[in-house]
Amino acid sequence: MKKIAEETGLQPANNKEPLLEREIENKNFNALVELSAVNSIRQLDAHKTNDPKTRLHKASTDLGIQSNAISNNYADACWHLYYSIEDMFRNANGFRSSLGTKLLQNL
Repeated sequence: MKKIAEETGLQPANNKEPLLEREIENKNFNALVELSAVNSIRQLDAHKTNDPKTRLHKASTDLGIQSNAISNNYADACWHLYYSIEDMFRNANGFRSSLGTKLLQNL
């Protein structure tokens, strides 16, 4: 909460509730993890590594896809990835919208 207070200029003694709300929002916002996962998948072919299956498994897990749900059906895997990415962008847009609304309310 200290970092959020410093970034926003809000004082913890006077603005505890808004600071707590922002801290909860930050904890629930995983777009960077999901974007990193998408980038890892994008790089699998371009940057050959010793273990691409491990990188794909980690990226899938970060996107909320259970590897046993795919079971070597790559068309199904693609659909799972597309839906996960769509959800990621929807969540990011919702977060951005709610943040903008809160900023406008505080003006």
